[in-house]
Amino acid sequence: MRDKDQILLENIVTEVIVEPYEYEWTEQTQKWWNGYFKTENDTGIKVSITNDWGGNHWEIIFSTDIEDKSDRDLAFIRQDTGNPFKVFKTVHIMLDEFLQNKKSNVDFIEFRAEKENQSTSKDSRVILYNRFIKNWEKYFKGNWSKAIVSDTSEIEVCYFIINNDNKNAVDKFKEYFKRNYKYEDNINLKWI
Repeated sequence: MRDKDQILLENIVTEVIVEPYEYEWTEQTQKWWNGYFKTENDTGIKVSITNDWGGNHWEIIFSTDIEDKSDRDLAFIRQDTGNPFKVFKTVHIMLDEFLQNKKSNVDFIEFRAEKENQSTSKDSRVILYNRFIKNWEKYFKGNWSKAIVSDTSEIEVCYFIINNDNKNAVDKFKEYFKRNYKYEDNINLKWI
């Protein structure tokens, strides 16, 4: 059995050297950027960066085009749907392109994962997101704050990246947090 340090080193090396999938933007408007790419196993991955919340609050969602909706958000982490490191690398490059064009219109970005029914392997979405948010500054230029919001059971985890280059972005995030979570007493907010 390999030790945890060896597995971690292998994952880091894999992240650095992996090449992204070819992707295309299918739609770019003021309210959303939608893109698409296919893995080596012919699984389609849809990427949406949307401004459905109004203001300068954006959410990034990516999922497979598998017909079974119950499995759609989790399918990309399975070995038969593509390499999760390549998927993340591709989403990272797409998000970087979005930020190069829209950063001044971004106060904060939200993305989320659910632990319920998550894989317990090293490739689960929660583990990949945790690594992604911890290394945010390596991937994207700027002055960023990071927060994680979860319920006490930590089944759903929401990640927020706040653009400190935009005046009052942290205050806008705090207002959003108060407005959306004020009736829930089992919510944790952790700044990282």
